[in-house]
Amino acid sequence: LAVSSEDWCRTKGVSLLFGKATAIDRATKTVQYTLNKGGSGSLFYDELVFATGSYPFIPPAPPGLGTQTKGIFVYRTIEDSMAIIEHAKISKRAAVIGGGLLGLEAAKAVYDLKVDSVDVIEFAPVLLGVQIDAEAGALVKTKVEALGVMVHVGTKTLEVLTKDDGSVKGLRIDEGGKQSVLDVDLVVVSCGVRARDELARACGLEVGGRGGVKVDYRLRSATDEHVHAVGEVASLNGGMCYGLSAPGFQQAEILADHMANPSSSAKYEGSDLSTKLKLMGVDVGSFGATSEFWFGRQYMCTENSKV
Repeated sequence: LAVSSEDWCRTKGVSLLFGKATAIDRATKTVQYTLNKGGSGSLFYDELVFATGSYPFIPPAPPGLGTQTKGIFVYRTIEDSMAIIEHAKISKRAAVIGGGLLGLEAAKAVYDLKVDSVDVIEFAPVLLGVQIDAEAGALVKTKVEALGVMVHVGTKTLEVLTKDDGSVKGLRIDEGGKQSVLDVDLVVVSCGVRARDELARACGLEVGGRGGVKVDYRLRSATDEHVHAVGEVASLNGGMCYGLSAPGFQQAEILADHMANPSSSAKYEGSDLSTKLKLMGVDVGSFGATSEFWFGRQYMCTENSKV
């Protein structure tokens, strides 16, 4: 979903290098890189912007819970989706680890691939714990299970069971203190994302509490006034990294304003986290102006007639 094209970049005088940045030297203001087709080089900069995005988070435990195990996938790129589709052709039972927005979306995608069963495993006590409260989460669980998907909340994955050929054959779980084994041959891990901040850390930039380049209201690094960050790698005041596209676009506009007009008064003070989604046929809406508002003031309603 590119917002510009190669032709647009060429007509605007933007040089594109398809490769990977490998190191940053802030003292000399240079970026080292390698090219996909071979070769390497360096670039000098006056101002540097990190827009490196994020990567799928895979819990460090249990051992084997990773894409190195045949039949286990992450749900992030088109290539990931195609790999899941192909494996589903030879699979009967699937599990999705993670009951957030992307996890439920992944569960719907696997469900539509016509496997015999789908289980959702969520460590937190409710589904969509970031967006909605316990009552609403329980309601979503009921709606999802009515579609034929089993939901396990407050559940920890203890062990990945494999066949002789190394492919996954099951997951040992602990659900509220009761252990059991789910027989599955397709697992999708959807446990959130983490900022791609390896280069930032390597060059000595301060990062936020959960990663990401710590930036101020100008999207400027707290460490170096000539370094900036936008998108999922930007940690506003060392706090939240927004894992959505809309905040990234908003940040980019404000940063561009400051870079083109140093006297600009534009401030990035956070983004609206309101969302309206359709997850597995269930309409879900959450409303709140900022992260502070949403995490601090959730409305709870326990009257069934009003839910």
